[in-house]
Amino acid sequence: MLKCTLAFIFRGDNVLMLRRNKAPNAFLLNGVGGKIEPGETPYQGVLREIREEVGIDIGDVGFVGTVTWDGAAETGDGEMYVYFGFWPDDVSPSVVTEQYTDEGALDWFPIDYIVTNPSNSVVDNIPQFLPQMLSMMDTDNPPLRHHCHYRGWTLVGVDHMPLSSETLTEATA
Repeated sequence: MLKCTLAFIFRGDNVLMLRRNKAPNAFLLNGVGGKIEPGETPYQGVLREIREEVGIDIGDVGFVGTVTWDGAAETGDGEMYVYFGFWPDDVSPSVVTEQYTDEGALDWFPIDYIVTNPSNSVVDNIPQFLPQMLSMMDTDNPPLRHHCHYRGWTLVGVDHMPLSSETLTEATA
């Protein structure tokens, strides 16, 4: 099973997104992140991926849930640990505007554009889980698992359920 991380980095009403140039999800907008390396916790992995893809240390990130999936044509089954972070006030957001990396191009987008995905330019499951994660930011409710069901290339449904205590512990270590 593929295990990876995903971070959404916010600045005001905007979120930093990566237009991927590689599979999976080539040419679509996604958060930053990637595969968890051997011996690495999900938290360590997401901080490393942010440094590698964005080029800065944003400080702390908060765990907001997992996204799991089955039946995806490109990746098979997987689990993604999702984190929220905030752009540092002392770093100009323009340092990443239209910045090209090995993974794709970084740029800022309105949060509303990402969660509504009007042009199908965002990874298909993000509008299914991100609004719920955003709505829970200022609550004491625990993070959830968002399980996506695929048939080949098509997302056919998403279930939202409690996280196991083991997953919660692993994600925050």
